[in-house]
Amino acid sequence: MNTNYNYITVGFKTTTQRSITSKHPFFRGELIVKIDDEKITFTKPDLSYMGKTYKPFANKKTGFLNTAIMCDIPLGKYEFDKEESNEDKIVVYYAPIEEQEN
Repeated sequence: MNTNYNYITVGFKTTTQRSITSKHPFFRGELIVKIDDEKITFTKPDLSYMGKTYKPFANKKTGFLNTAIMCDIPLGKYEFDKEESNEDKIVVYYAPIEEQEN
């Protein structure tokens, strides 16, 4: 059984929305999502944060945490960047896992 949950899956929701799915515990609770040209960064808001946050919901059958965001991220499965990610943030570059392994 694979218990490496250090990845997200980006799926199609609508033409302007993407579904972000992960089993990683970081995605429990509120998230700040920052999208750049080549990466997406997830952080936890502190008590003073007043901007937009996302709250993933849990699929009780699968255990996946899901949220929908307005963006045009390419569909696929993406691993967390090991060098930039830590307990305070998750960084994901848009290179699908299949491309990262080559």
